[in-house]
Amino acid sequence: MDNALNCIHRMSLTEINARRLIQRGAASALITLLIGVAASSAQAADVLLVGSGGAGGGDGTDGYISGGNGGSDFFLPGAGGAAGVPLPTQTIPGTADGSSLLPSYEYVGIGGGGGGGDGGDLGGLHGEVGGAGAINLDGTALNVDNTLFVGGAGGGGGSGGAGSTRGGTGGAGGAGTLTATGGATITVGTQLYIGGLPGAGGNCGCSGNGGAGGAGVFNLGDGSTLNLTGAAFTINGAGTLNIGSATANETSAGTITGLAGSIDNAGAINFNQSDALYTFSTAISGSGTVTQNGSGTTVLTGANTYSGGTFVNAGTINFSNAGNLGLGKITLDGGGLQWAAGNTDDISGKLIVLGASGGKLDTNGNDVTLATGIGGLGGLTKTGAGTLTLTDVSTYTGATTIDQGTLALAGTGALASATSVALTSAATVFDMSAGGNQSLAHLSGVAGSQVALGANTLTLTDNTSQIFSGSLTGSGGLVKLGSGVLTLNGASGSFTGTTTIAGGTLAVGDEAHAGAVLGGSVLVDPLGTLIGHGTVLGDLTNGGVVAPGGSIGTLTVGGNYSQSNNGTLAIEVSPTTASRLRVGGSAALDGTLAVMFAPGTYSARQYTLLSAANGVTGRFANVDMTTAGANLGKLQSSITYGANNVGLTLADDSLVVAPVNTSIYTALATTAVLQAQGANASLFERLANVQRGVETSRNAWVRFTGARNKVDGTGDEPGFQAHTYGFLAGVDRQFGSATVGVAGGYSHTSINEDDTGASGDIDTLRLALYASQPVGRVNLSATMGYGLDFLSQKRPFGGFGTAEGDHTGHEFTAATQASVPMQVGGFVLTPHAGLRYAYVRANGFSESGAHGQDLDVDSDDVHSLQPYVGMTLDKQFGDAQRPMNLQFRLGYAHEVLSSGRATAVQSQDGTVFTAKGTDLPRSFLTTGASIRLMASKSTTVALGADAIINTGHASAQTAYIRLNHRF
Repeated sequence: MDNALNCIHRMSLTEINARRLIQRGAASALITLLIGVAASSAQAADVLLVGSGGAGGGDGTDGYISGGNGGSDFFLPGAGGAAGVPLPTQTIPGTADGSSLLPSYEYVGIGGGGGGGDGGDLGGLHGEVGGAGAINLDGTALNVDNTLFVGGAGGGGGSGGAGSTRGGTGGAGGAGTLTATGGATITVGTQLYIGGLPGAGGNCGCSGNGGAGGAGVFNLGDGSTLNLTGAAFTINGAGTLNIGSATANETSAGTITGLAGSIDNAGAINFNQSDALYTFSTAISGSGTVTQNGSGTTVLTGANTYSGGTFVNAGTINFSNAGNLGLGKITLDGGGLQWAAGNTDDISGKLIVLGASGGKLDTNGNDVTLATGIGGLGGLTKTGAGTLTLTDVSTYTGATTIDQGTLALAGTGALASATSVALTSAATVFDMSAGGNQSLAHLSGVAGSQVALGANTLTLTDNTSQIFSGSLTGSGGLVKLGSGVLTLNGASGSFTGTTTIAGGTLAVGDEAHAGAVLGGSVLVDPLGTLIGHGTVLGDLTNGGVVAPGGSIGTLTVGGNYSQSNNGTLAIEVSPTTASRLRVGGSAALDGTLAVMFAPGTYSARQYTLLSAANGVTGRFANVDMTTAGANLGKLQSSITYGANNVGLTLADDSLVVAPVNTSIYTALATTAVLQAQGANASLFERLANVQRGVETSRNAWVRFTGARNKVDGTGDEPGFQAHTYGFLAGVDRQFGSATVGVAGGYSHTSINEDDTGASGDIDTLRLALYASQPVGRVNLSATMGYGLDFLSQKRPFGGFGTAEGDHTGHEFTAATQASVPMQVGGFVLTPHAGLRYAYVRANGFSESGAHGQDLDVDSDDVHSLQPYVGMTLDKQFGDAQRPMNLQFRLGYAHEVLSSGRATAVQSQDGTVFTAKGTDLPRSFLTTGASIRLMASKSTTVALGADAIINTGHASAQTAYIRLNHRF
């Protein structure tokens, strides 16, 4: 083989091109197939070359010495040889009868590397890169009795010459690609090389280096077969074997039969196939990598010693023993590993880095123990029947998901506190009974799942809200931290430990799971809240808040109830029923009883708020009744204490309890109408620029705005603040002296009420027409527009929930204005006057989320009519090429329609109330300034700020940037 390589090294480019399609004769010897061989490779009579080799370097020029600065000498080499010429991909289909179109070849080359020039007395020239080439075998049979090369070999280095001149460096091998599909069969007798071999150096110490081997890619596609019977394969640093196609999941895999293979340096085997099950039995050695990219399952059965690592980016790798996975580390980044049936090998010594996409471990019915912890940024998913036991600390920070079987912790085994655990199917188990205490971000699980605590404590720390419908077992503890809500909807009657609510809310059974059971005792700390419709089997100690139901409902305590002086029992009452704490033991009372009346009409009746089978001792130190300032009339409320119960009595006349925090409804529509009037003003400002002759012909413009508005409260109703960002854009053109345009935009507004905690959001899509026409010295302008509002609001009620509602609204606007620009010295003074109208209708809706506090809200209509006056003062600077304009503005508008704001709401018992809000502002004194610059010959940029000065009960600050482009 070396002699053959030396033979081609001396061939010219013309010789290689001329002989690249030479078929083997009938009496030819064994065949070597070279895919992408370099110019330093052999070319016997039976050769197929696809892609020419690069030319060798020529002789160097005469060397010379350059003096000066102490003198340094160097030899200037000649120019390098020309690169090889790449050829198009050669596709060779099979025949209709399945026979091959290919004869047998001694050599086949796809791309070749150029050789280095000889040294002699002059500097050697460098060979250039061989031309690339590719062959697609589609149903074709190819027999290679000797060696198959995929990827051109590097060119040989030139030998050093006299005077220590250095020989030229060999050219890099040309890239070669071999793709087999459609039932193609490739048989190799001796050796398969994927990735070109490096070229050899010259013959003395000053000789040139050999060129690098060319990239080689072998795609073993659907239905194809690679027979290596009696042969081995080597994947060099520039080589890649793709099982399937070059892209994941595009096709099924071909088949490899035969001896072992080696992956050297950066070489790679990529399993890209989409097959549900694909077995790869060939043994793999070397320093390269194995990567699973396809969605299917690859079964590795060889005794593999490759050391570059295993990367599972999709799908699954199934293995029978740890030796199938080589000697390197394993990285899971979207894919997983599956233990074969009967395999329990601990692979954690080489496992496991979890990439950002996480990984799966499928125990497949086996019980597997991993003695080394798992790290990385991604999450871990446990699948398959059987138990996966972790006996070391794992540091991965992604989520932990148990899809099947059991994930267990034992010994020092622990999960990172940043992870969460989700049990996604029935009969899944998270077992920490043989380990120690564990902290998690949060826990969730479906019905039928289980968390086995043993004698250990599980602490949940984050602020999210989760539902666990499975069961807890053991005698340890559960600690709830964080501000979120953990809902336990399962049957945890066999749990005998203590549950501590140190933060946030724990719900034992929501409305749909009143049969939920939590065994053991419950301790509510000062920052904690217990709600629910289910049952606590043990004692309940309340130093925080206990709110039976959370909405109106009954919470059952199997043991005793004790409430400390800083504890609160929160009860919600409606006209027909009330929440209740049912205690199977005794109740010792202190602290506060907080009664929240839902809106509605109340009549005389008796409610049971707490019952205790073994008696009630003590009394509540404080009783807080929230009736929203309702006129009780003759109806008197009182708390009664019996031997076994605590009740609420309403006597005499009916009591009407009004809903609270309802002013947010009118705040949204008030904000919407103020913004609609602001859109009118923005369009008139746009037209003023056109009227002054600043922007003519056809224009496109956009205005980006950020604003803060504050409307103070009036009467007993709270004020609010609104923060807005958005844009308004338009196009216009002149028709004679008239200007006509169309504009559209979007804005988002967040509203927060003072004192109540209520909030809302408005998203508005806006469309408008605008026009102006000069009449003598007077400019007349008009606008007309429509806006579609998406509105939402929230009214929080603490442990009783938050009433939320979403609805839509509509805006209609129209305005007209007259202005008279006047030249005053070096200034332009423009007084203007006009009338603008806006109408907003917010549609009705129903709230949800706070149960008895939820209301049905009627539509809200608000009209605004504002006559206004103002003036602008403009000063021009700069020159005709780069003019600048400074403008000051002053204006006043007055609201002439009704400023009172109210809408109707209805409680769940049908009682109708009036929900008032702060008045619509009457007076608007505005001021502002802006500067406009020429960004280019046809583009202007304006920066401005405006303010509403608080002369009534409204103020605002606005900043904007406006761009205009003239066509």
